[in-house]
Amino acid sequence: MPPAPPSDRDLDAYREQADRFIAELDEEFYLHYAGLKESFDLKPIYERHSNLTELDTVKSVGLAVNGGTRVRELWRFACEGYFGELTRDHAERLAALESEIQVTVDGEEIPYRMVRPALANEADRGKRQRLDEKANEVLDERMNPLHLEGTERVQAAARELGELRQPRRAPPPADIPAIHAIYAHHVQHGRASFEEVPPSADEMQLRLAEVRRKGLPYLVAERDGEVLGYAYASAYRARSAYRFAIEDSIYIDHRRVGEGLGQALLAALIARCETGPWRQMVAVIACTAAGEGAGSLAVHERLGFRTVGRLEAVGFKHGQWIDTVLMQRMLGAGATTLPG
Repeated sequence: MPPAPPSDRDLDAYREQADRFIAELDEEFYLHYAGLKESFDLKPIYERHSNLTELDTVKSVGLAVNGGTRVRELWRFACEGYFGELTRDHAERLAALESEIQVTVDGEEIPYRMVRPALANEADRGKRQRLDEKANEVLDERMNPLHLEGTERVQAAARELGELRQPRRAPPPADIPAIHAIYAHHVQHGRASFEEVPPSADEMQLRLAEVRRKGLPYLVAERDGEVLGYAYASAYRARSAYRFAIEDSIYIDHRRVGEGLGQALLAALIARCETGPWRQMVAVIACTAAGEGAGSLAVHERLGFRTVGRLEAVGFKHGQWIDTVLMQRMLGAGATTLPG
């Protein structure tokens, strides 16, 4: 029997318990990552509040969404709680790995969690590079398999929830106004795009046609006919020797940021691209001193990208200098074989 929408009283009770659940999680994260508690124990917290993250409960909260921000945020929390329960063991295993791994550079052993502070405080450029390389090796070999396993579990759960239809190739013309509106907002109010004047809807249609002409995927995520975000791959560079390298672009409706859409779209984009001739995917991510870009960096890292470089202060927009971080992951066999 399908779940029924909760009453206003049920939603208030759910919200009150959700606040306690979040407070307990926040305390556990703080105690462990501040070094005040050796173990990282999410299981007892999720067990105490298991009624919040049961699938039928989450679906029921979703049925109450009627366009109001308050209930939509509660639905987002319910989905995140459900995904968190499914990947709780991954988070605990990753925390254990991070706390035990040591990185050795120039004969000095550095705890993995101290690599980033060490990078920030190291004056020697060569040593910074070696530190970064060692950290990326650990990420690739020890942590990314867990990140990918967790991502696959979340993708399967998202399909079960019905939050996303399968991202699809070639959005129809009817989707262009929504795609245009999403991108225009990012151009006007954000720094992820280095464009400063939004292109017209006709120009967005031409860009879509160019992606399709090159045989590259262009995907949208939608729910109930509403376009929530889009992603596509484009040539990394125009010259012919770059033909096996592509670049990803992802834009999410600003009202939907934080719902896992970017990660779902990127995972689907990677899967599509791995069926083609391409061998490397590059991400060029705008980052500011205020922390803009951190979410995108984390999503790419979870899906197997590693940082390969940083260009400092190459952009200036909305009164602020912007760095670009270059991330990269192989597609298919990568460089282990020659192209056919």
